[in-house]
Amino acid sequence: YETTYYYWLKSYDTSGNASSESASVSTMPNRTAAGDIVDAIQSENFVSGVSGWYIGFRGVDDGYAEFNDVTVRGILTAGEIHIPDQDVTGDSFHVQPDGDTWWGCTETDFNADPDNALAYVLKTGIAKFQNIALGGAAGSVALGYTNSDVFIINFDEDDVDVELRFGRATGGAASITWNGVLVQCSKALKPVDLGINNISASAPGSPFAGQVWLDVS
Repeated sequence: YETTYYYWLKSYDTSGNASSESASVSTMPNRTAAGDIVDAIQSENFVSGVSGWYIGFRGVDDGYAEFNDVTVRGILTAGEIHIPDQDVTGDSFHVQPDGDTWWGCTETDFNADPDNALAYVLKTGIAKFQNIALGGAAGSVALGYTNSDVFIINFDEDDVDVELRFGRATGGAASITWNGVLVQCSKALKPVDLGINNISASAPGSPFAGQVWLDVS
């Protein structure tokens, strides 16, 4: 034999106003007709962005849901991620569908110019950070190489002292290749080591390769 179940449905809007109860549903066990399906279900205390939960089935909120906390035991697949919102808060974190990730500006500002973000990692492998510490037990890390043609210190050109230091506890020599010429740095670096043949305090009459003119004015 079959058991027939009778039940009624009532919907609530986001202000907590309840609709009238639907007609009883009993056409077939465990089934409802299309006209008996409400657009959404929600908890009694639901206030968008504040409390409760909400699940939209059809209409304007088709597929929309809101919860306070969610635990996902399996794989989470998302089209994009925006924390805490997509286009309001500057202090935010975002991941676009193409993989571009950034911090510190809205989506509109990032799409206008990625440099509006305080930090980003693009799908092309290009990254930007305000400051980065690479450290181990001794607070340092070895960088083997870079594929970039330009290595810039003090990228934002702040008016500060800049130091490029090659440090080693015992033995060995650092080296710099300057215009294709290997420069040994096992001792104090002298102008001649960089191909500088003359330093003059006066304007050069006939400049020559390797000359450096110091304007003392």
